[in-house]
Amino acid sequence: MEPNKVRKLPCPPDLVWARLAAGAIAGAEAESLTAHASECPDCARTLRAAIDTLTSDDGETEQGDEIDIKTLAASMAQVHSRRWIGWRSGIVAAALLLVGGWFLLLRPAAPPLDLLAAAYSNPRTLEFRIAGASYAPRQVQRGEDAVVGAPEFHESLGRILRATSTGAADSGWLHAKGRAELLQGHFDAAIQSFKLAAHEGAGSPDFLIDFGVAYASRASRLSTSTDYTSAIELLTQALAHNPRNPAALFNRALAEDRLAFLDSAIRDLENCVAAETDAGWRQEAQSLLDELRKKRAKAFATPRELPDELRAEAGFERLLREGLSAAELRALAPILKQAHGDRWLTEVASSNTAGGQAARAIAALSAMAGIRSKSRREEYAKLQSEIDWLSAAALSEPLGAWRSFELLASESNRQDKTLCLSRSAHLPNYAARAYWWFAIQSALEISTCYSAEGSLDAAERSTNSAIGWAQQARYGTAEVRARGFLASHLGNEGRYRESIETSSTALAGIVAGRYPLDRAYQFYRNLAAAAERLERWQCARAATEMSVAVARHTGLTTLEMLGTLTLAEFSFRAGEREAARTQFLAAEKLAASLSLDSEVALFRAYSSALLRALEGDHAGAVALERQVLASRNL
Repeated sequence: MEPNKVRKLPCPPDLVWARLAAGAIAGAEAESLTAHASECPDCARTLRAAIDTLTSDDGETEQGDEIDIKTLAASMAQVHSRRWIGWRSGIVAAALLLVGGWFLLLRPAAPPLDLLAAAYSNPRTLEFRIAGASYAPRQVQRGEDAVVGAPEFHESLGRILRATSTGAADSGWLHAKGRAELLQGHFDAAIQSFKLAAHEGAGSPDFLIDFGVAYASRASRLSTSTDYTSAIELLTQALAHNPRNPAALFNRALAEDRLAFLDSAIRDLENCVAAETDAGWRQEAQSLLDELRKKRAKAFATPRELPDELRAEAGFERLLREGLSAAELRALAPILKQAHGDRWLTEVASSNTAGGQAARAIAALSAMAGIRSKSRREEYAKLQSEIDWLSAAALSEPLGAWRSFELLASESNRQDKTLCLSRSAHLPNYAARAYWWFAIQSALEISTCYSAEGSLDAAERSTNSAIGWAQQARYGTAEVRARGFLASHLGNEGRYRESIETSSTALAGIVAGRYPLDRAYQFYRNLAAAAERLERWQCARAATEMSVAVARHTGLTTLEMLGTLTLAEFSFRAGEREAARTQFLAAEKLAASLSLDSEVALFRAYSSALLRALEGDHAGAVALERQVLASRNL
């Protein structure tokens, strides 16, 4: 017989169910009986009736009352005589503990949270920690239902069943019920019990830790990233009571790691190691911390090695930025055509690109590609005269296709996107020419244009077209960029959970080294935006912190400035005045290094307004706020 299969039993007599309800049966026998009742409606009703009798006013027997076997037999006879049609709602049975031929009634006193904490470690099947549990190495459990063999668990379960069967249990018993379900691997049931407990007023750090662990455990089983955000917020609430709570820090770090919030996860594990007094838990936290530091170092390594399948695509993008050198163009064109079915470089290589208008156009287009790739949109103004010339120049078909894309990208990156869609109307049919890279990227820029005018369905359709072409042409980096756009559109549509799932899946691949690190920025920003809308502030803050780290590492100064300003706002709202001041000043310094266009000036004014409010200069803050609100670019 398979070890996890439940052996079918014949229906036991009513006396057995009464003893089980009283907690007089434990261990493997209790587990087997409970499994039998879950599959036998008649026995389930008998067990429920026995529990109801124990907790009802008219069926109570005070502690210390003793009943001999003959009295017990008479009681069981009365039970059967009271079955008129079907089953009555209760069964008149005494809850008995056999002691030398006598039975002693035991009534529950307090929720058995300590017993359940002891059961957690015997054996430990959960990756996450529950409050108050001693260390034990984790034993991998197969299947969804954990086999809990600890005597402490079965003793606790009987008491919980008695206390919660009437539906009038208080928050403590509901907490215990949820903890028991958590240990059994019944995460949905545990979450529901914890919700009921919270409704009844539960809010202790231990309760919040258990509640967070239920969400985190379900997320781990089902790969649902949104559950990790719920876990992080509950664990943050627990840490508000005690910022050095090692169980809360340990669990939050694990959940943050699953969402690629590496910096906050490392910080939490460092604090956990410093606060932990249990040598076993401290060693496990230190091991996790060492692994996480290596993971971050690899993700931010310079130079970062790309997988072979992405190298031709990366080489093509670099070629666009650096001016189509003849030698690299001839070397890369056949690779791009063979690996991706993209004919654009092959057609450029066969045309005359040396001297005259072609050379000037290539120089201007490469400069625009550099601005686009670094998100330095304020620098387009420096190229305006060349952009004006480029718009009217007579170019070969492949260079004209490149020009159409860069002009579209310059419009979609403006704060004012009035001309964006009109520019898209003049694009060539990239797909028909097998210019796949331009087909994908143009569809993404068009989706931005649609989103700006509120056409969210059209934006999503355009993005999905880009994803389809990227998969067809096997452009992996372009596909992950397209999924970043999709996550953004999902967030704009209010589909925050889908946005979180899309973003976290992509981030896992980027952190693992499957895609370029700079692609992580958009996913972190999407996560932050969705978390903020869901009021999951710790997640929003942790995601923003990572977006700043990525922008700084990859030289995206404008994006680093915007992310730093957002971090300052979070600190400002949280009342962390010194952190807010430091971040506002850092954002101001970054803004000062950028070309001063209207958008950068707007953000500098906004930052200054918040900084003055922080320093108590309310009149100055109000004046700057009016300047911000009056801006037509807001």
